[in-house]
Amino acid sequence: MLEPLSITQHPEPENKIKVALAWQRAKNRDFILEKCVELKCWEILFWPAKFSPPFTPKIKESWLKKIINAGKQCQNPWLPQIKILNSLEELTNSNSEYQKLFFWEKEEKRLLTKISLKKNILIVIGPEGGFAEQESTYLKQKGFTSVSLGSSTLRLETAMLIGIGYIYLFLESST
Repeated sequence: MLEPLSITQHPEPENKIKVALAWQRAKNRDFILEKCVELKCWEILFWPAKFSPPFTPKIKESWLKKIINAGKQCQNPWLPQIKILNSLEELTNSNSEYQKLFFWEKEEKRLLTKISLKKNILIVIGPEGGFAEQESTYLKQKGFTSVSLGSSTLRLETAMLIGIGYIYLFLESST
């Protein structure tokens, strides 16, 4: 019988990043999950955007293995929860304690690096092809702030990595 040599308790993080990603093709999902763990995302939410490919609302065991392995590699004791949402409305009906941002390809003035960030941040990232007009309008009506990641049109994975990476560094430097 094996017995632990030691047990360490880690306090819950004060700063939390939730990322809501539009459903995307499976080929890059492992990469996305891995980077979310490395950048200490608290929760990963998948939602079906208008321009998302066909949606399969089921968490796969391989995703859980991926986040466990990523957590071991980067020594992150807090693995993110993965949730699959049925709609954008489901996403906006909670999370009142979070600063709400969405990375929008049509935002020209408000760069992520120029806004004041808070401790708990919910980021919404649209699909390849961008947000449908009704999705961006709806997010703004629900109190989300649109931010730009620069002048290039980015793939979902790139937008996620740049945006979460910047927020991760900001939160790490403010603790």
